[in-house]
Amino acid sequence: MTFSFIIPVYNAEPYLRDCLDSLLSQDLTDCEVIVIDDGSKDASGAICDEYADKCRVFHVKNGGVSKARNYGLDRAQGKYVAFLDSDDMVTDNFVATYREAVRTEADIYHFNSYRTHHETELMVHGVTTDLAQARRALLTFRQCQPWDKIFVRELIGDKRFDESMKLYEDFAFLLDYYRDVKKIYVSNSAVYRYFVRKSSISSKGKLQYFASCDRIYEKICAFAKEYGISDLYSARKNLLFITTLIGARLYHGGHSSREIKGALRALPYYRALVKERYAELRDKVRRFCLKTGWFSLAHRFFYY
Repeated sequence: MTFSFIIPVYNAEPYLRDCLDSLLSQDLTDCEVIVIDDGSKDASGAICDEYADKCRVFHVKNGGVSKARNYGLDRAQGKYVAFLDSDDMVTDNFVATYREAVRTEADIYHFNSYRTHHETELMVHGVTTDLAQARRALLTFRQCQPWDKIFVRELIGDKRFDESMKLYEDFAFLLDYYRDVKKIYVSNSAVYRYFVRKSSISSKGKLQYFASCDRIYEKICAFAKEYGISDLYSARKNLLFITTLIGARLYHGGHSSREIKGALRALPYYRALVKERYAELRDKVRRFCLKTGWFSLAHRFFYY
């Protein structure tokens, strides 16, 4: 078995057939497609069953995307593992491009992708093949998602997605995986189509997300220390963005500024964000929002 394609599914009824059809229309000789219905409340489970003759379909109690991905990893038989999200699609040459890529022995394979937001499509480029530069780029939050990559199952070993994290669990997995990476393959081909959905988990705000930001910052600092990376400015800048965005969406959702500020100030990474000296005006405004708890301003500045 060459490839295991793992697809977690939760309430993806409007998009699921497009996702599965885009993959299953290709030559899947010596491949397996593992579809995990994560306790969907819509018709997603029934749609998964429609494809049971072409996929390994599992229905599990809802436990989140990390638990579903881990469930797939525990059952994957392929030499290589790739992840798809159930509301995305792949190009017609996706599998053929992956087959060609793994002819080159590497520990991780990066690909370009298409990002579609409000009907605007942009190409997102992969990282460098230089390992030291790739590690530094990783801490800028570039290419931290799992779905535009091929992983080697032997290197995954017992590594799993952190099921306690509500945000950046894929980034945490990638940081752990990169500790075993010695050789990187980078393709110029864009074979994955990522769609920014209003209903996606990343578009919602919850107080628990701040704790996940704290966890990922701890992992970033440990990773940087391990590999002698001294500059964490870009990492803090990106965490500043997502933290203020979460705060803005919490405020929009009815949480008080006092409640949001209290949740933030209890976390160690908050101090690192507000102490950083940012160069750009928009980052200074974001820091001001966090320091003062002025999330009504953050809402006007961010929410869309």
